[in-house]
Amino acid sequence: MTERIVTDVNGRKHITTEPSRHQPKREWVGLTDEEVEKIVDDNTHYREGYQLWCNGMGVSSLVEALLKERNT
Repeated sequence: MTERIVTDVNGRKHITTEPSRHQPKREWVGLTDEEVEKIVDDNTHYREGYQLWCNGMGVSSLVEALLKERNT
């Protein structure tokens, strides 16, 4: 069994072998610069070489969906 130190509500430290009730923190998985650039490019509209507009809602929806997929 693995021993670990816990702190009770009064601030006292104890050694225990009880399993932790808390999930270990997972490392955040983000997007690469290339992925962000592709998302923005896919949502930016051009005419005759000029940027007309970028669909911000499209960008934010794709970013949110990718991050949720990678981190849940």
